[in-house]
Amino acid sequence: MSQQEPIETDIIIIGAGPVGLFTVFEAGLLKLRCHLIDALPQPGGQLTEIYPKKPIYDIPGFPDILAGDLINNLMQQAQPFKPGFTLGERAESIETIENNRFKVTTDMGTVHIAPNIAIAGGLGCFEPRKPPIQNIKDFENKGIDYIIKDPEKFRNKKVVIAGGGDSALDWTIFLKDVAAEVTIIHRRTQFRGHPDSVQKVMDMDASGAIQLIVNSEVTHLKGDTDNQHLTSVGIATDGIEDLRWLDCDYFLPLFGLSPKLGPIADWGLNIDKAAIEVNTFDYSTNVPGIYAIGDAITGPMLAHKAEDEGMAVAEILAGQAGHVNYDVIPGVIYTHPEVATVGQTEEQLKEAGRAYKAGKFSFMGNGRAKANFAADGFVKILADATTDRILGAHIIGPMAGDLIHEVCVAMEFGAAAEDLARTCHAHPTYSEAVREAALACGDGAIHS
Repeated sequence: MSQQEPIETDIIIIGAGPVGLFTVFEAGLLKLRCHLIDALPQPGGQLTEIYPKKPIYDIPGFPDILAGDLINNLMQQAQPFKPGFTLGERAESIETIENNRFKVTTDMGTVHIAPNIAIAGGLGCFEPRKPPIQNIKDFENKGIDYIIKDPEKFRNKKVVIAGGGDSALDWTIFLKDVAAEVTIIHRRTQFRGHPDSVQKVMDMDASGAIQLIVNSEVTHLKGDTDNQHLTSVGIATDGIEDLRWLDCDYFLPLFGLSPKLGPIADWGLNIDKAAIEVNTFDYSTNVPGIYAIGDAITGPMLAHKAEDEGMAVAEILAGQAGHVNYDVIPGVIYTHPEVATVGQTEEQLKEAGRAYKAGKFSFMGNGRAKANFAADGFVKILADATTDRILGAHIIGPMAGDLIHEVCVAMEFGAAAEDLARTCHAHPTYSEAVREAALACGDGAIHS
């Protein structure tokens, strides 16, 4: 149980993933202090824990960026505001105390106090996937760790790692120079991790730096006399009847994490299908003072949507008017050619019984697209049949993920298709196709 003094702040943020970190930045600009709580041992959520080397394509300002690099950038962006972090601990319980404040206590006993809580926990608290070993709970925190907080804990110790993904491979490589012995056990011969990491582990096994055991699983555990600490693991290998016992000080089953709402489900919040219900006017839950944003609530699971919600909730808590227009959230599929969409589709308008008109223009009629041999695709704009107000747009073609934002801005201001059609566009550019589609909502495109 933690004996430290309670941590007091303006906003307790549950979840130190990208949305939580971005909220720190926005709140800091508004002179609000933040403290983040996350069950993972480092900031970044699943981006750093599960796929730090995965490229991400929907971050403004970056054509693509590795997940780990994005988190590093967000940490640097938040650093001037000196956020606090409680990492490797799960927000366990909540109670209301004097002066309309909340006390949030973690599973390790760390106490946090603030008047506001923002839940930015994504899909939930990431719980480790545990192997089906009968007495595994007897040795949790007594030689079995699912998350590595401090690698120095394993210095000069005998460590057994189980798993075949990036986490198991990366920690095997790292702990080689820390532990006295490292053994990695995998139930198959093929690994799911990054090829470079797989090759490093293979080379380390060949040189004797570590021991690699494949087609095997840890199925049994033994401890000292009073089961106060793990002493060995029993390994079952395909085709071999007898167990093989291996002495060790620590066993690290690194089979990844699965998201669960966790103790938050018991905080009295209204929840629908694992999503926290909020009033999207101010992101408040049914418990005054508790807010939720990002993938923790309903709506498309998009980074830019979640970041806008983080900005809005920070502004609301600072007494300003935060707002997100859910009718103008663009979506982009980064294929070739790209696909981008915003607003309503023809199917949705038909179902709603709303009269509309559609203007469509092929990139075959666009000079820039033809010159670049990128003329596959089209731009379609949907507008109200009476008012001409733009209701949606759908683009397949070159730079679709960038072109869609001209329509997003127009929709945010309630523009008509004619407004786009009468706006001069430079020639030759891909954006001329957007104008032509807008023209097609009226008297017709120029170059169709």
